[in-house]
Amino acid sequence: MFRVKVIISTFVIMFFSLGLTAIILIPSVANKFIDYIKEDIIQQTEKIASIVETELKNGRLTAAEAINNIQLGPNYHMSIYDEKLKIVASCPDTFENILEKLESDEVELLKKGEKIFGFSRNKIPDKRFHYCLVPFQASSGIKGGLLATVSISKNEKRKYEFETKIWITLLIALLASSAVGFLLFKWLVTPLNSIHDATIAFSNGDFSKRITINSNDEIGKTAAVLNKMAERIGDLIKTQQELFTDVSHEFKTPLTTIRGCAEAILDGIVTDENELKAYHQTILNETKTLSLLVNDIIELSKLESKTYQAEIDAVNAAPVIVKVIDKFKIMLESKKIKLTKNFNENDKIIISSEDGMLNRLFKNIIENAINNAHDNGEIKIHFQDGEKSINFKISNTGEEITEEFRDKVFQRFFRIDGSRSRTSGGTGLGLSICQKIIEVTGGEIKFIEPEKGYATTLDVTLKK
Repeated sequence: MFRVKVIISTFVIMFFSLGLTAIILIPSVANKFIDYIKEDIIQQTEKIASIVETELKNGRLTAAEAINNIQLGPNYHMSIYDEKLKIVASCPDTFENILEKLESDEVELLKKGEKIFGFSRNKIPDKRFHYCLVPFQASSGIKGGLLATVSISKNEKRKYEFETKIWITLLIALLASSAVGFLLFKWLVTPLNSIHDATIAFSNGDFSKRITINSNDEIGKTAAVLNKMAERIGDLIKTQQELFTDVSHEFKTPLTTIRGCAEAILDGIVTDENELKAYHQTILNETKTLSLLVNDIIELSKLESKTYQAEIDAVNAAPVIVKVIDKFKIMLESKKIKLTKNFNENDKIIISSEDGMLNRLFKNIIENAINNAHDNGEIKIHFQDGEKSINFKISNTGEEITEEFRDKVFQRFFRIDGSRSRTSGGTGLGLSICQKIIEVTGGEIKFIEPEKGYATTLDVTLKK
């Protein structure tokens, strides 16, 4: 439908332009043509009048001889009139005497020595003519003047032929512009067809299709935006599918455990009081795991949402981190892990963040370090003040994270051993949440070559 509208609009505009041009151009050119004929007749009449006047003044020729010596065009008739406006000589002899039909104001103009140009209208086309009266100069002593009449029929024919050529030219221009318009239409609509086909594919759920338009104009920019949109939506759908798969897998184990324990209790398989307590404890632990998992999924989804707006402000990181460490005091003591840091609660470590986000960031980082550290191990938190940022390095003993896994550990539910075992603790989303927090607040988080004496070192840079 759009193509039809464009084609109709194009031809309407072209025909309108052609008609408007014809309406304006042809009358204007025709009038210019008449003006040209008028000027030519007046100039020719004045020139002949000057020659005849000179011959009559010298007395070498009579009026009849003077007028007959003039070489006239095929459409011209010349006559000499006297002071009483009577024809005294003419060439050729047959013509309409316009002097008898002059208006009084025209006669007065002639007596004043002014020339007159007019048009004789007749029902018969061949008897229509232009006329021009040029009085002789009063200083010459010759009274009267020269009357020239020029047949209009041939001039009208020339005018018609001229107008016909203009129409033909405009028609050729219309055909040429139609051809160019068709090419332009194809040039403009082809990219729109690509966009249309792509949007149809998008509406059907296929976001793999891309629009191939290589231009920097508005259409090209629109295509680029649509391609980017499709890519982001495709990535989002892929992420959602992966998240659904991962979450389903993560939910499966604790739910299976809970179901098994519940069925064993209901079927009477477990009767011993201590065993019953152990089964109840297992159910409680697995529900806690599910609760943590749900909370982490909600937190991660919130951070991944493009509409989420963090309330960034200046935050002192020192007391926040110290309070987080205090929460893990029992866990650290149970594993006999020594934690050291190069700052205390009263230090000023000002960064741009949110209290809640900063708390969650270091909770996940320290919890991850404790889970990965061996018993009797060590964790070190070292901060360094920079010009525009604050750098933290969190190192721990335990299993080393090799270079090939340093980027992958930030993926959801990723475990280096490739299993889904929960023996190491956590939900598998801690580092993913940390990475999203850093993306929101600005900064960088990555595993680097561990410091000497440690298995892993996490490098965290936060903006001031």
